[in-house]
Amino acid sequence: MTSGRTLVRGAFLSGAGMILSMAGQLGAAVIFGRVLPESDIGTFWLLILCSDCLVLLTTFGLHSALPRILAAAPEEERRSLGASILLFQVFVSTAICAAVFAAWLLIRDPAAISVNENWTRLFPYLWLLPPFFFVATQRDTALAAMAGMNRFGPRAAAQVWGAFVNVSLVALFIGWLDGGLLTLALCTLTAYTVAAVWLGAFALPKASLRHCARAYVDAVQFSKPLYVNNLMAFTTQRFDTFLVALLLGNPVVVAYYEMAKRLPNMYTRILVSTLVPYLPGISARVAEGDTEGAARLLNKTLALILFLGYTSVLAILVIERPLIVLLFSEKYLPSLTVLWLLMTGTCLAIQSGIFGQSLIALGKPGLVAWANLVSGVFSVTANLALIPRYGIFGAGVAYLCTMAVTAGIQGFWAHRNGMRLQLGRVTMAHAVMAGCLALGQSFPAFGWRAGALIVFVAASFAVSLVSVGQLVHLARLLIPVRSRSGSPRIAND
Repeated sequence: MTSGRTLVRGAFLSGAGMILSMAGQLGAAVIFGRVLPESDIGTFWLLILCSDCLVLLTTFGLHSALPRILAAAPEEERRSLGASILLFQVFVSTAICAAVFAAWLLIRDPAAISVNENWTRLFPYLWLLPPFFFVATQRDTALAAMAGMNRFGPRAAAQVWGAFVNVSLVALFIGWLDGGLLTLALCTLTAYTVAAVWLGAFALPKASLRHCARAYVDAVQFSKPLYVNNLMAFTTQRFDTFLVALLLGNPVVVAYYEMAKRLPNMYTRILVSTLVPYLPGISARVAEGDTEGAARLLNKTLALILFLGYTSVLAILVIERPLIVLLFSEKYLPSLTVLWLLMTGTCLAIQSGIFGQSLIALGKPGLVAWANLVSGVFSVTANLALIPRYGIFGAGVAYLCTMAVTAGIQGFWAHRNGMRLQLGRVTMAHAVMAGCLALGQSFPAFGWRAGALIVFVAASFAVSLVSVGQLVHLARLLIPVRSRSGSPRIAND
């Protein structure tokens, strides 16, 4: 079973890697956000979104399933199994790249498909979609495999190197040499490639060409319910940008909405990265029949995420205006209308992810898929109803409501299937957060919002959502323990 110290140190390495990675990505966004016009930035984010969508469609849920698959495999087989799956993914991605590029070449007149300004501006850059898709697929598949093998050091290093290359190239070619949209895309593609090559160098030498097809097919078979889940999760969390582009038809508005997403996205990826060891850890406990231990792990993890998540939202609310001006300049102040909605929705999405991973560990990925199917339908319906009337604010409201729905459904099913939640503390945390948000939005002055933050932190300790002892213990778990021989060891906490 994965020890508590291994879980926490894995979370620390994963989280640290993601923090540095997202700092680099945010630094790049700060540079190109100030240099390039909003219309170019809107087109850039649509290109990235198309790449992410294609990755999702053609990896069949593997990125969610690989940590579970490899954690459940015998330890001596994990590296060869993960590497073999990654090798076959290279073959699959190559074939898809050829098909996508051929389809782009066949479209002679983009206006014959749509005259939407977002589409006509994006079309000339779609030749970049196949290489973006290819390297992103290999990078993300390798990251998932590394998590299942508990190789968090190389995993974090790949994220950091990719981000360093990205911000360095953007600073040079965009900030200094005044490059345009194409230059920005090529800088980002280069950073993706660096991370993918780094990870491949660690993983592929253990690959078995003879068995890679069988390993890949078996993994995809296991991933089927998760594939549906991932499609619906994309619908609830990313498809809203497509709908903003389609319904509003203005790349500048897309830029406002996507730049508003930068902080929530960075926050999501950092917190989710710290949770990478959670699925292998809870899966091991469930596999050993320790349902009570699994439930304790769920409740401790959920309590920390509630505390850290909602505290961060309220802290950002205090400084949101100067923060946006500092990062992206005053031209992105329209993003403030949705920032607090997206941040709060992001916290609910992370909670939903914890419940979903718990259900996967219990061998019930189908319940996760059904929850996300309901949420996906709800999300599209809400966005179609609200965006035409309220613009990006309507998209933010739809996102927050959707995340509340999916977190509620998956939390209910996790509780019903043996992961007994401490409902009193969880309900109290949500209620206090709702009150603090209402206070902060009703009275936007600095003092009122700072007061709301203090109230939430104090209430969290008062209702024992977290304790000083827990936080101290968490910090101690990050400190290596030395054996009598002087060599580092990992205690079985």
